[in-house]
Amino acid sequence: MRAGKSPVKMGRPKKISPKFTIALAIHLTMKQVGATDGEASAANMIQLMKAMTDGTTWEGQFSFEYAWRKTCRDHLEHFVPAKVKNHKDRRAEWHKI
Repeated sequence: MRAGKSPVKMGRPKKISPKFTIALAIHLTMKQVGATDGEASAANMIQLMKAMTDGTTWEGQFSFEYAWRKTCRDHLEHFVPAKVKNHKDRRAEWHKI
């Protein structure tokens, strides 16, 4: 046990980085705000994930369908168009990653 910190989480390590899912959720929001990029459907976002991982160490390491479900579950606040931040705020958040 480390002094002053929570114990290390037991279990296997995560296959999908939280940075990956938040980047995907933010991209989805950018598509919603822009409204010119077409619909941010699951099929479109899975194609985007394939492009994001193509040629990297993450290529073929996880299921894109699972990653999409995990993104929807973990970052639900990005999927509500009425609560979408304006484009400038979203871009600032994107650059923090």
